[in-house]
Amino acid sequence: AVRLRAYALFARPCGGGRSPLRAMKGLSAALGRMQTLPSRAQDALTQAVDQAARETAARARAAAPVRTGALRAGIRVTREDTLSALVRVDSPYAAYVELGTRWLAARPFLGPAAQAEEFAALAARALREVIR
Repeated sequence: AVRLRAYALFARPCGGGRSPLRAMKGLSAALGRMQTLPSRAQDALTQAVDQAARETAARARAAAPVRTGALRAGIRVTREDTLSALVRVDSPYAAYVELGTRWLAARPFLGPAAQAEEFAALAARALREVIR
């Protein structure tokens, strides 16, 4: 009821021929978009997390040493919650390849792939798109 009274008060045209009612409708639409901003921002960040995890996994697969292909095939992306994902390797010897042993030199593939990802840039780009 209060909103209807406010609209009725401003329904007369003002100088310049523009109706304040029309401006209030535009304001109402803008306020509606602002109210959905948190959910849209969370959706955008979720997509950025997914994209960052997929790109990290792809770089790890490309850098993984291949003898049988099991190490490369075992790289998986798992969603932990809305804003986190895990890139993991399902091979029992992945840690030995990544970190090395006293007999085997390290051949890191997952660490460099994770460090190369610039999640902050992806998140910032996603949030800029939401705000527009």
